[in-house]
Amino acid sequence: MLIIVGVAMGSGLVSKILEEKLAKLSKLVEELSLKGLIIVSESMNRWILGKSLSSVVSVKPDGVRVYVPVLEYTRALDHLSGIRSIEVIAYQRYPLDVPENFNVFKGGLEDLIRREVSVKGAIGCDLSYLGKRMLEILMGRCVDISEDLWAIRASKSQSELEAISKAAEIASRAYLDVVEGIHEGISERELAGDIDRALRRRGSEGYAFPTIVASGPNASYPHAEPSDRVISEGDAVVIDMGAVYMGYVSDMTRMVIGKKIDQEVRKALGSGKDISWSQGLRDR
Repeated sequence: MLIIVGVAMGSGLVSKILEEKLAKLSKLVEELSLKGLIIVSESMNRWILGKSLSSVVSVKPDGVRVYVPVLEYTRALDHLSGIRSIEVIAYQRYPLDVPENFNVFKGGLEDLIRREVSVKGAIGCDLSYLGKRMLEILMGRCVDISEDLWAIRASKSQSELEAISKAAEIASRAYLDVVEGIHEGISERELAGDIDRALRRRGSEGYAFPTIVASGPNASYPHAEPSDRVISEGDAVVIDMGAVYMGYVSDMTRMVIGKKIDQEVRKALGSGKDISWSQGLRDR
């Protein structure tokens, strides 16, 4: 089967979402009368940039600087190429031979953070989910604006909602690609692998969480792990899966019912009014 993955929502939407976030962060700096803000936490930077780059983001009135390790420099440049207000800088803790055209800060993570917070005036920072050493460096040198950042992050723009919808669409299509092929004799682990492959083929950047396939008694576990258990026609099979698109994730749960499911399981599931009983497991 040939699967055509839509690409109309590609880099243009990526740039739009990133620019919207930077505008919100710049407005926050102004509203709180800050000299700038620095974001160190991996989770918050993943949200800002839409990609995991082991980065530190500094937002100041004169522009935005994104610091990344030397080995991430070209990837960061490519990802952020459409945003003129961002300067990408590679930090270099150890002596390395790097191309002359690299924009390099000679020093480690702690050195660059100390430099960014050394300006006169208040610097905002996110102190959530940081290790002890990083907290020691930042405490007393900046204003904790974690709650403000989480409030901005919680309010989604129309562009972000579009990306979330795309993540949900990818998962839904991947499920439909796989469900008709579910048959008696396939193992939970094998079916989970088929789902993961379908997610990737449909355009998912990764997996929102480890895919869950739980059949028979394993379906009673709220967070089961796929095992070597072979699925039979007497099983109810729980599938929990999610796609990732531009850093945004989806989460969907579905149940496939075996043709020979017993009355005890039917009773546990309820009257069946809200269950598609016709969607049974296929014969091998």
